[in-house]
Amino acid sequence: EFVDGAEEVVDAADDALDVGTVITALLGTDVVIQATGDINVNAALNAIHTSARTLTLEAGNQIAVNNEISSSNAALTVNLTAASVDLAANVNTNGGDLAINSTGAITQTAGALSVTGTATLAAGAANDITLDAAGNQLGKVTLTSGKDVTLRNAAGLELGGGSVASLSVTADGAITQSDALAVTGTATLAAGAANDITLDAAG
Repeated sequence: EFVDGAEEVVDAADDALDVGTVITALLGTDVVIQATGDINVNAALNAIHTSARTLTLEAGNQIAVNNEISSSNAALTVNLTAASVDLAANVNTNGGDLAINSTGAITQTAGALSVTGTATLAAGAANDITLDAAGNQLGKVTLTSGKDVTLRNAAGLELGGGSVASLSVTADGAITQSDALAVTGTATLAAGAANDITLDAAG
């Protein structure tokens, strides 16, 4: 549990880190958790705070979100940086942003994402991004880099800028675009028969 302060840093040195044993609540401070090995979120992490805060996880190997990350009181920005990232539980930022920077694949094997802010995803040109859970609630997705990208959303989806090799988007609402997005291969878009697809950003 963390109390007021500018930023709290937890460094696990060479060890893998079970985040659930380290942090159960954020109170008045931003938190950075670092490990040169894996970071495993194996216990539910519910952020308790009254103003917008940031949770940053930085791993030398994999980040595995095996239990939920959520915030119930104010916006929580979640930053994940690792060699690969697997989302296997719910992530709810309560209006905050999500940024995932990986040198390997970004995958979603269970759970759903609720990010009404911006989700910024970077996996490098050689690695895939797969966020295909039916329950995802994403507002805007910026694809900084990725190879084959698959997105599924339970509502409309706004696409930001970036560059990917191929793109598949399935949304239960309108698909729109706010910045230039380069897709060097095939783009497959499905918004449902009643919804529009508008990709009109210059560039």
